Amino acid sequence: MDQSLLKKDKIYETLKEKIIDFSFKPGEQLVEQVLSEQFEISKSPLREAFRQLEADGLVNLIPYKGVYVSVLSTKELNDICELREALEVFCLERGLNAYSNEDIEELEALTELSRRKVEREGDRSF
Repeated sequence: MDQSLLKKDKIYETLKEKIIDFSFKPGEQLVEQVLSEQFEISKSPLREAFRQLEADGLVNLIPYKGVYVSVLSTKELNDICELREALEVFCLERGLNAYSNEDIEELEALTELSRRKVEREGDRSF
């Protein structure tokens, strides 16, 4: 396999992880020169990774300004949470027989903690 393709895939995965785990904050600029030096790669695979991250909605490429980590609106975050909730319910319904009563009680307690945290935190954009 082409080495530049491997580099692009590796840098893509690394940047994606750093965006998802908030090592790079929403709205933060990703400086090409700094990242190419930090990861010891040329700018070409980095630019390819940026294009892939933009296609995934994780960054915004702004011509003549730079690359910025995407900022989620409250609506987008709520949409993601609703989708996650629907998927979790579906998975639970499909595999419910595999769970013990203790597992279900623990899940209910975690759900309640999450609900209270959302109520406390209010309406915030990420």
